[in-house]
Parts: sequence; C-alpha cells; structure tokens
Amino acid sequence: MGESRRDNEKQMIFGTKLFLNDSIREKYPAVIVFPQCPEKYFWGNTVVKIVDTKLVLNFPETSLFNVSQKLLKGLITHLKKLTLWMKSVFYVGGLSMGGLGTYEIVNQNPEMFAAAFPIRGAANLIIANRIRKPSWWIFHAEIDDVVPVEHSKQMYAALMAVNAEVKLTLYPNVK
Repeated sequence: MGESRRDNEKQMIFGTKLFLNDSIREKYPAVIVFPQCPEKYFWGNTVVKIVDTKLVLNFPETSLFNVSQKLLKGLITHLKKLTLWMKSVFYVGGLSMGGLGTYEIVNQNPEMFAAAFPIRGAANLIIANRIRKPSWWIFHAEIDDVVPVEHSKQMYAALMAVNAEVKLTLYPNVK
C-alpha cells in the first residue's frame, strides 16, 4: 500500500532489480508488468481498519466492487491478447497489498493464471476451493508487524485442504 501513487515509479522499489539482472533475464525470459494501484484504492477484497495502531483485515464473503481491480483485469485481458503471452507462463504475484490483490484477481479469474505468488498477503479462506487451480507459492516473514503471518499459514492450510498445488516459504526472524 505504501507504493500506491500515480507516479508509475513507487511500485518499482521492490523486485525490479532482480528482473534487470542480465543472467536472470537470459535464464527466465519474460515480460514483467508492475501495475501501480492509485492512492485511496485497494487491490484486494478487504476492509482495512486500524485498531490500537494495528492493521486489522476483514474479508467480505462476496467481492466488493473495486475500480482498481476492474482496471487491472482490463490491463491483463489486453496483455493476454498480445502474441507474446501464453497461458502456460502467465503468472501473478504481489507484495503486501499486492499479495492480497493476488488472491483476489485469481478469485475473480480462476482460469487466467498458471501460477500465483502472494508475498505477505491475505484473503478470506472461503475462496480456497475456487482458487485451487493455479499453482501457489506463498511467502511471508514470520514476524511481520503489518500483515500477520497467520494469514499466509491459514491460506496455505485452506489450499492444502482442497488439494491445491501449494508451497509455503516462511522467513524466520524477519519482519
């Protein structure tokens, strides 16, 4: 959420250096898109509150209309029309609010992606059966003081319960 703006630069802080590395680009040729969520909007299907300086995430059972999600889906649909894109290599991922958005974009479009990788994300556990189709790799720092690690652990367990292909990587002693 801290990278939300309209400058098309702030969202490039995390992850872009990896994809600028020549050896990585040679080994994993890809087109990488870093969409930026405008301020005051949200990628995920989440109601966010601050209670006693703590972030509290509530997940409605039905998807809330969200203009940023609609625009993101339009961007993805447009990109998929380009001849560069093949479903077998079309992945989605995001960090923090982008991690929440990763769950929601797959929830809204369960057949669109081959794999998903939320990083410190969260979602309503009731969507697990609907989102079991792509492969999942969930990442979270164990002492995250913004998005509690329990969200990732619970979603991992929910996806395992519906026989999804899912991995969980936790980083001990990391905020």
